[in-house]
Amino acid sequence: MAQQRLSLIIATYNRHDSLERLFSSIFSSDSAPFETIVVDQSPNSQIKSQKFKEKFPSVIYVCVKRPNLPAARNRGIRVSKGDILVFIDDDATVDKTCLANHSIMHKNQNIHAVAGRIRQMNEPDWAKITSVTSINTETGEAIGNFDLDFTGKVLYASGGHMSIKRSVFERFGLFNEYFSGNALFEDVEFFHRIRKGGCTIQYNSEALIYHYPQDTGGCHRTTGNPYLLERLHNYLLNYLLHHNLIPSKESIRYTRNLIEFITRTKNNRHSVLKLAHCVTTLLRAYGHALFSPLTIQKLKPQSLQDGTQ
Repeated sequence: MAQQRLSLIIATYNRHDSLERLFSSIFSSDSAPFETIVVDQSPNSQIKSQKFKEKFPSVIYVCVKRPNLPAARNRGIRVSKGDILVFIDDDATVDKTCLANHSIMHKNQNIHAVAGRIRQMNEPDWAKITSVTSINTETGEAIGNFDLDFTGKVLYASGGHMSIKRSVFERFGLFNEYFSGNALFEDVEFFHRIRKGGCTIQYNSEALIYHYPQDTGGCHRTTGNPYLLERLHNYLLNYLLHHNLIPSKESIRYTRNLIEFITRTKNNRHSVLKLAHCVTTLLRAYGHALFSPLTIQKLKPQSLQDGTQ
């Protein structure tokens, strides 16, 4: 069997100091990737890219204008040449054997994606559950703990640390770019899609990264109504795509509770303006659910991308 090439794809936004820390850990690991691709969505990406090209000349640095995490990952996928594509968030560092453990697991042709281990170095911590992943089929809510001593099949991988065979993107398409903000549920939606097609997602506790959560950057807003509205949109979009276009009672109750929280004011009343924003968000999610199957593009086979047959 020919050796599989590993491409590392990192989407970043206004976290250049963290990105440099991540690079340092990557290039001191036991298994450097075949290629490292950075997709920078920062407003000053062109200026910052020069610094990184000088310090890390082997890195492929792509600058894009519109901040959108799934779109950034998709751009990195299209640029990549590897057989195995690894995705790591920009606010992390890799353990020295992390990338090697991804490569080892992908030697099994029956494993299509690998969920890596994520050690939280600051709050918030993972949910106190005994399974790595859990999905409530009635509400669509996903709960995970990606820091457990376990190796085996899981329902999905965290977008912050995962690896996927190139052939999966050729068969099932890229990430859904309708997921907005910090793109909560974009990873769950993707793995719903490929799991329905018969793919296996395997958790590997030996493939470890260290995550340093930050309040800024990373294409997201961590507080306030914009974040909550994006969460409402992404939650409902995933539910409509993979559970039911007619929400269950449990899903309606879950959505209602979230809307009540979003619209509540300091005097314990509800804002009509915020309610209007919620209604608009719900309608937008329904529209995106209807158009998603038409807009998700499949990756062209490597031979076609290279211009060969």
